[in-house]
Amino acid sequence: MSDRSRQRIFETAIAEFLNARREEKLRGKENPSISAKYNKSDWLENTAKILQKTKVQIGTHLPKATHSDVQGGTILASSLPERSEIGTHLLGSGFIVDATGNGAENAAVLDGWNFLHLFVEVDGKRRFLKDWLRDKDEDALAALSEVKNKSENIASRFLSFIEREEKRSKEGVSDGNAKQIYWLAEGEDASKNENFILLQPLYPTSLAHLIHATLSEARYGEKAKEGREARRKNQPWDGVLMEFRGLAKRSLGGSKPQNVSQLNSLRGGAMSLFSSAPPPALRGGRGAPLLKTKKSVVRWIMQQPNIYWALSELIKLLKNNQNATDISRIQKAREGLENFIAEEITHQAAKVRNAQSAGWSDHPECELPEEERLWLDTGRVEDEDNFNSQADQDFRERYHWGDWPDLIANRMAAFINHFLRAKGKFAVGDVEHYHWARISALVIDTSWPVPFQRKSKSQRDADLAPYREKQS
Repeated sequence: MSDRSRQRIFETAIAEFLNARREEKLRGKENPSISAKYNKSDWLENTAKILQKTKVQIGTHLPKATHSDVQGGTILASSLPERSEIGTHLLGSGFIVDATGNGAENAAVLDGWNFLHLFVEVDGKRRFLKDWLRDKDEDALAALSEVKNKSENIASRFLSFIEREEKRSKEGVSDGNAKQIYWLAEGEDASKNENFILLQPLYPTSLAHLIHATLSEARYGEKAKEGREARRKNQPWDGVLMEFRGLAKRSLGGSKPQNVSQLNSLRGGAMSLFSSAPPPALRGGRGAPLLKTKKSVVRWIMQQPNIYWALSELIKLLKNNQNATDISRIQKAREGLENFIAEEITHQAAKVRNAQSAGWSDHPECELPEEERLWLDTGRVEDEDNFNSQADQDFRERYHWGDWPDLIANRMAAFINHFLRAKGKFAVGDVEHYHWARISALVIDTSWPVPFQRKSKSQRDADLAPYREKQS
């Protein structure tokens, strides 16, 4: 291979790098001033000047993310021990690094670092550009500038920054403002200082950026958009649609995320935290509410994920079929969702009952509305041997009187109507309220002697007769 051919390989790699950075900045728009910044000679000279004097540090782990006043101590981890837990060690050797120390220079310094870590394959060898320059490869130097003294000067300033950072990363210097944890590493005697070591919490910026990129692709990528569109239209799709639910968001840097680091600036200061809650199959919805509260349990039941989903599906069904002519199909689908909601209400009510021992409603701290105590503490009604006080007998009498289901049914109907108004923008009123109250009442009555049927006044009187005879 001729010297000119070798030089052209280096020039092509440099041109491709600068063109990629230019396109990333322009984002498809025309801007001559931005475009001019990425002309090779200007960019190399300006970047070399910044690298020569900057105090910006390159790293994979940042203490600055744990304390805003940290000025150093950034860790550049070139190798990490393999562990079973998820961590930066899983990123391999090609992971992205971050720049921190000066919000005005972070981006330029990180560009300079990435420039020197371009892979260039020449003579069958694939090496970083910095390694070719360290070996004073004439073609690599000529690719920087045709003027020999100028190319050597630029290479010298770039390489001095690399050498400084590589040396610093081996020293492991910390900062006085960095957070520290005393960790008992030897023995069990906490009174001996020598048994402790100091641990410094570090922010895994490289890992955080990979997670951010993965989440962004899952949310906004073209394949993800295709998948969601296919799901909306109920059409087949051969891709994989990833969804991450229950995420929490942590912000770093406030209104100036660039002061933390360059990658933090690219993320807008945002970092997503995965939920550590059990999977839904093990979680079974939200935990049963504390029965010392005055708040209605009905609202808690109606806000359970499965019921929320069914109500949302009902809204979609009604909105997507407003002009449909196949009424029987729509009615069948609607009744299916209504039955699902009814079954889920029964399931959630049973979960509340099973979470408490019978007789909990008689506890002096129980402030739940009486009608809900009658509904949920059925053990106190059925176990006459263990619950035979006057208060228990009064409780049974009120239970069998049977007016409490109407109150609960109306409460459930009001919640569903409010949901349909707020989420679906439907003009629901008394007719819909009665419909939902009737369904709710049927659900509540399933534990009664006559399932799926409201009891008449005479039937309730018959239930009360034995208790009235005992009192007479």
